[in-house]
Amino acid sequence: MTGLRIVFGALRSWRLSLTLVGAALFGCSNSAPQNNCGAACGPSPEGGTGQEASTDACFSGAPSISGTWDITASRVQGPPTNATFSIDASSFSFMVNGSSLTFREQGGTLSLTWTDPRRTLPIVTTHTSNGMYFGALPLDVSGSWSFTNGAAYCMESLNEQTGSALCAGVGDLPSPLPRIDGSLTGQRVSTTTSIFGDLGGSWHLSADNGNGSCDATFSDNAITASCAGASDQGGSVTVTFCEGVASGSTSTGIEFTAKKQ
Repeated sequence: MTGLRIVFGALRSWRLSLTLVGAALFGCSNSAPQNNCGAACGPSPEGGTGQEASTDACFSGAPSISGTWDITASRVQGPPTNATFSIDASSFSFMVNGSSLTFREQGGTLSLTWTDPRRTLPIVTTHTSNGMYFGALPLDVSGSWSFTNGAAYCMESLNEQTGSALCAGVGDLPSPLPRIDGSLTGQRVSTTTSIFGDLGGSWHLSADNGNGSCDATFSDNAITASCAGASDQGGSVTVTFCEGVASGSTSTGIEFTAKKQ
């Protein structure tokens, strides 16, 4: 079994924990969205097409999710799941249930590593940026990416208007996320102000062969997303971000909170 297939298999077992990634990446402050940046939103620097909230009643300074987050997710009549997420301009790490996925860039060299109690698997990674501006998100995820382990691979790209991915031999993400063993196409369908800069607006993502789709909106300091798989009723999540505290909920009854250390 290839390393990428192992990673995607673990993601399927992390149905609850995947919510934690969204909370850590994009954050929230209360269980309902708070779109508070209002007039504080302004154009992104250096000619970016998105807009970012600089300061408002929710932030003491420029919004940023850089740092280390302690995250808890729970479901009614179920035990809580705890995770830790760290991110800065050159790295991220997500750790839950004794396993971790870690990315680092140092001196132009990239590393992506999966670690669990039985193994450590390096995934060969390349990246060419196109200089998008992501505001509160410190890590540059724009441009072209490739991930390879054995015969399995993913190639991805993101610019200010479109995104795409082509993967083979990696298995499937948990439903209702689209099947990723194949091709995915994303299109920005509208623009609006967002603390996440050039991501601001609504995006539609669809998989080939009718294997699912997602719609996501980045608006002010809130994110909403909904997905439908090929054979289920789908699901949705709403998150917001405010001064180092995160919380939110999903349509399947998961509630999550996060605090910046």
